[in-house]
Amino acid sequence: MKISNKFKIAIAGSIAAASLGFAANAFAALTLGEFSASSSGAYTLDAGASSAMVLGPSIVGGSIAIGSTGLTGTTSIYGGTASSTISLIPATNGGIMLGTGAGTGDIVIGSSTAANIVAIGYGTGANVIKIGTAQTAGSISIGTAMTTGTITLGNGNATTSVAGAFAVTGTTTLRGIFSLESSSTPTVVTNAVTANSLSGIITDAADITASSTRVGGTIAFTNSRILSANSIVLVQLCSAPDAGAMIGMAAVASAGSATISVWNASAVQSTTYKICFLVLN
Repeated sequence: MKISNKFKIAIAGSIAAASLGFAANAFAALTLGEFSASSSGAYTLDAGASSAMVLGPSIVGGSIAIGSTGLTGTTSIYGGTASSTISLIPATNGGIMLGTGAGTGDIVIGSSTAANIVAIGYGTGANVIKIGTAQTAGSISIGTAMTTGTITLGNGNATTSVAGAFAVTGTTTLRGIFSLESSSTPTVVTNAVTANSLSGIITDAADITASSTRVGGTIAFTNSRILSANSIVLVQLCSAPDAGAMIGMAAVASAGSATISVWNASAVQSTTYKICFLVLN
């Protein structure tokens, strides 16, 4: 049956048992032209128990909208029972957007109280998975409510990179190559040096007197990655010493900086040397 004229169907909510049906045999098709259906009460669009329902299978240049921007209730899409699946399948070069740029509500994926699996980027393709890559403030938390279980980042062949302050509480497994962030390579100038990174190599040209300390005294090390006096700043010689020299060093942390002391237990160190550092908070 085909109805091609534009028409509108309205069902008044005051009619307790009002209904509208199109009866046809199992293989019949109903085609409607420009069409609008409204109801002042509940509205149900249904099909047989084993039927397939398709919305807009021929739409190419238009759009499909469910609900409205003024909706104050809940829009629900149910996946049936047992092992039924809800699939959102974009075009080959299309995308799926959850939430809007101006949204202030919560976007929750996987809020079940059962032990289900929430998978992101589960395919075998070389996916680029981004979490919070555009935000300039706020926070990203992973597993903050866990009291048991395991958090694993990477595997034996992957490179895992962490930039900025990174806090780990409990047992977290980091596998493969673990990169803190890009290392800094600053040079000491007038007994001071700045490197805002968790690791790096400092170059110093000052002499280290035989059986004494560095000429010029300690090195004032400014680094925003050092969060407090309880931070650990590890330093060690990262270049070959002069013949007979025996170089030692240590760092004392404070918020945003550290003081590096360098000494020599033997012959003079008169050539440029390098100091490796690592900050742990």
